[in-house]
Amino acid sequence: MSICWIVVGHFYMIRLLQLATYNYYDLANYFKKDKTAIIYGGEYGVDVFFWMSGFLMAYFFIGQLTRKSSLSYYEWFMVYFHRFFRILPAYMFTLFFAWSYIKYMGYGP
Repeated sequence: MSICWIVVGHFYMIRLLQLATYNYYDLANYFKKDKTAIIYGGEYGVDVFFWMSGFLMAYFFIGQLTRKSSLSYYEWFMVYFHRFFRILPAYMFTLFFAWSYIKYMGYGP
């Protein structure tokens, strides 16, 4: 649910940056609606996501440390390698998607 909030919030924030389609005098009334406040609060979804991931990482680290007195260098390396390996496919997909469609994006007629 949090990731949907982030995507929708960022979609509408990007749309808001193109203010040529909005009347400046109508923006004050637009932001008074409850639906708008929830959607544009999507930037807080990023904070929620980072808080939850940090909490889970700390929880699993504490669980490992209670089983062992300390972690070896190999175990620390494997933790960061695992995080890198999990993020790599999403990063590569985004990179190649942007690279292949950059010629269709931009301004002009």
